Amino acid sequence: MAAELLRLTATKRGRGVSGIYTMSATAENGQPEDPEEDCPAKCRKFLQAIYSIFASNFGLLLLLIAYTCAGAALFATLESPHEQSLKEKIKEERENIVRVLMNLTLEFDSLQVNQTNWTDVTRETLVKYESIIYEAYKDGMISHSTDNIWSFYGALFFCGTVYTSIGYGNIAPSTNWGRVACIIYAAIGIPLAMIVLADLGRRITRGLKFLWAFVRRYYYTGYCRRVNFPLKDSRSQSYDINTDPEENRAVANGTEVRPGVNMYYGYEVDDQFNLPITVAVLVIVIYLLFGAGMYTIWEEWNYLEAFYFVFISLSTIGFGDVLPAHPKFFLLSSVYIFIGLSLVSMVINVAIEFFSQTIDRAKEHIDRAKVMTLDKAKEKLDQAKGKVAEIKNKLESDSISSASENETGCNAHGKRKGSAQDTVNGSGKKQKDANKGLTRVAQLKKSPEQGNSWNSSTGSVSMLEDLTYVDS
Repeated sequence: MAAELLRLTATKRGRGVSGIYTMSATAENGQPEDPEEDCPAKCRKFLQAIYSIFASNFGLLLLLIAYTCAGAALFATLESPHEQSLKEKIKEERENIVRVLMNLTLEFDSLQVNQTNWTDVTRETLVKYESIIYEAYKDGMISHSTDNIWSFYGALFFCGTVYTSIGYGNIAPSTNWGRVACIIYAAIGIPLAMIVLADLGRRITRGLKFLWAFVRRYYYTGYCRRVNFPLKDSRSQSYDINTDPEENRAVANGTEVRPGVNMYYGYEVDDQFNLPITVAVLVIVIYLLFGAGMYTIWEEWNYLEAFYFVFISLSTIGFGDVLPAHPKFFLLSSVYIFIGLSLVSMVINVAIEFFSQTIDRAKEHIDRAKVMTLDKAKEKLDQAKGKVAEIKNKLESDSISSASENETGCNAHGKRKGSAQDTVNGSGKKQKDANKGLTRVAQLKKSPEQGNSWNSSTGSVSMLEDLTYVDS
């Protein structure tokens, strides 16, 4: 075992010169090992070592490659015999048609068959051949009778289209066992391929972030190599660079600022899909253009057809109307498509992260605007309430002052009315007293015999007294 130091001791057991030597293994503590007890531990450690290998990124890739090769061998074994039987049947029918036509031609030349019979027999033979070809097509034969699509390389191509979910449709299982195997193979292969693609996408993201950090470094500082001092370039004003040379050197050399995250050229390089979306889109566009140019060299395609095939493949649409015809470039094509699918996965994750952050920022702006609107509305409402209260107080004070003025006016009017009435009453009384005085004078003139003598002086005096009384 790896953790133990084995010592081999030889014990001589034998007779004479010829001896038999046996070796026994002892552990570090000097006690001999028990093989029966160590067997489960060895098996457990072996399985742990296998698991640690396949649990790593490289191990997952190896597992996918082994899974692809195993699937290719399986499908070639299941589908190739059926394909060969259909094509043998077509070949036999084709040879039969050749013999029939040759015999008819010889009989026609020897005048044993007329032209009408020759035409009818030939037509019936061709119709029969057409039916056989159609039945073979329904049974899954979609290639030329001289080709073998279910070879090992053809089966590899089929396995790649299954677990990447591209599915061109140019090759598919036609036997029952092949279809059952395809279901099971896809159920296991698709999750495995997605795991590998996601891991590869994270690694590509990390590499692109490092490249983007280098580009930002050059854009903001104008220098390609690392520097350990604050730069005085005008373009470095917006570049976050430390003023301390020691801290600047630590950041430039990739010091870990938080667990699992390193800083390169002042930019965080991690597995998060927070890369600028413009950079991700630019990378995938360049990759598509490069692949289209590559396929124009490999295949007899123009640039548009090559770009169409690359886009349909990497978007997993897989119409199958344009397919590569040279199997010798199959491995390179598979590597290109697989890396392209990783890039597409990375771009999708970057887009999701970008739109998620945009939506979160929009929500924050909406919440902030909502709070500001509510605060302004509350402020306006308080101002309106203050104005209403002010107007109400003013109206109340105006109504009170108006009521006071009205009461004062009414009292003054009452006093004026009472004075006028008193004046009228006094005038009436005076008039009444004057009338009484005149009546008394008249009585005195008419009856002097009642004990009152009339003389001018006395009468005058009495009348004046009465008049004076009336005037008073």
